[in-house]
Amino acid sequence: MFSRWPSPFENRPIELLEVHFSVIPGQTENGSGTGAASSGLNGTKGSELTLHLRVASNSEELRFKVSFDWIHAFRVLDEGALLGLWIAKSKLTTPVGLSSFRINSPAMLSEWVDDHFAKDRKTYFIAGANECVEVLADCIPSIELEGPE
Repeated sequence: MFSRWPSPFENRPIELLEVHFSVIPGQTENGSGTGAASSGLNGTKGSELTLHLRVASNSEELRFKVSFDWIHAFRVLDEGALLGLWIAKSKLTTPVGLSSFRINSPAMLSEWVDDHFAKDRKTYFIAGANECVEVLADCIPSIELEGPE
């Protein structure tokens, strides 16, 4: 159900500072960057959906930028509403990280996306002190140290 996602903050308590979602329009069938095309967000074909998060490690006053270059879906959740997740995670015999881990359960994914859509995709989970972010993506995100707060 869960697996480790190594990150510089995986075993540090963190706070979510910022969530930034961007749509980078793709090319339309006539080659321009605007206009109507089949199958895409905002009428574009092949749009890129990017997500950037900023988190702070409370104990060491460090800030990190987590960047997903291509995502399929994401959601921001109140950590208090995730009692079932925390119970399931507490029963693990192998720890997976306090603040960053992956969810490999089709059952959990099917709560918010169709099974066929979630198949073979990775779910990354960032657990902050108050909010959590769950990201459905094909690629591993990059993580940069931005420095002290």
